[in-house]
Amino acid sequence: KRVYFTERNLTGVIGCKPVHLEKEGSPGKSYSDLYMDIGADSKKGAEKLVSLGDLAVFSTETEYLSPDGKTVKGKAMDDRLGCFLLCRLILDPEITNCTFLFSVQEESGLLGASAFARGADLDWGIALDVTTPNDLPNVKGPETVCELGAGPVISYADGRSIYDSSLISKIFEKLEHDGVEHQTKAVRAGGNEAFSFRSAGRGMKNISISVPCRYIHSPVGIVQESDIEATEKALRLIISQIQGGGFSE
Repeated sequence: KRVYFTERNLTGVIGCKPVHLEKEGSPGKSYSDLYMDIGADSKKGAEKLVSLGDLAVFSTETEYLSPDGKTVKGKAMDDRLGCFLLCRLILDPEITNCTFLFSVQEESGLLGASAFARGADLDWGIALDVTTPNDLPNVKGPETVCELGAGPVISYADGRSIYDSSLISKIFEKLEHDGVEHQTKAVRAGGNEAFSFRSAGRGMKNISISVPCRYIHSPVGIVQESDIEATEKALRLIISQIQGGGFSE
């Protein structure tokens, strides 16, 4: 894998001893077997280029995979896509009376969202995330969580939350009425900031909307532009309905 040293304008490659020179039956690689090759020919030469503690990230430029420009690959789609969609809404002067939260440490305990939710006095919370489709050649039937190209994923339940099924049904009806493509998870898995919204303080009505993304939690994710666009349409429609009282019971 190519890596980029963010403060040094320097590129390197993660390397290790070639597999051809390993003995048969050797165990898999550990972190101690790896190094970053920056083109230096000595320790002194390397120390002129980098220092202990320098930050390196995977160098995986965002680019189109398909000639039709519909499939995109890039690093940290989880959750750059959520941030991108929030920014789109923030920049729209017609979207008002909303609080936008960019939270940290979701994977290590929902810490950022929990800190926010404890002091929030809001009626609604929408968790915006990505989710793994598992729509792969060797996966069939119910093990396929969702599909790329079939729109945003709105969950009835995930690994942390069970959502209001009547509310989700109303949202599905509205999206279908307005021709916005959407889908739900076939597998109860994962979880996100929605749990923080429902479990803190007096709680709040909440839903989870996710963009399908292959290979999440890896250096490169793959998404469809149509899913990003449909997720934005769904968000705008849901916000409009909430503010107009369309989903009130």
